[in-house]
Amino acid sequence: MTATSGTLPAFGVGVPQSLPLGGTPAAGGPVTITIEAVGDLFSELEYGIVTVNQVEVGRVFESGVDCGDTSLVESLEVDAEIFNMLTVTGPAEIAVVGSIAVDGDFCPDGSTRITIDYLRVVD
Repeated sequence: MTATSGTLPAFGVGVPQSLPLGGTPAAGGPVTITIEAVGDLFSELEYGIVTVNQVEVGRVFESGVDCGDTSLVESLEVDAEIFNMLTVTGPAEIAVVGSIAVDGDFCPDGSTRITIDYLRVVD
């Protein structure tokens, strides 16, 4: 299963961007979440926190640039057992929110794109 958010505004502290998924099928292997971003991501205190149904599963862009000409791209892998446990109740929301130092309005052309990719369990 692959799903993408399309282009969203930049994420920041208290300003998450998300990919809602309805009726999330169980994962049959590792789940890859890829975040593409242009934003306020230069200092070591500026990074993205990735969540599945509001539970942190990793961080991205712990070393980046401010307002780059091209998107930063970083992926993280979530174990299928953890993903399935977090999504067992049905719909899921994959989100990225900025650490305390990330200003979502800092870059005039800031953007975010979220992609999820995994093999689903076949009934």
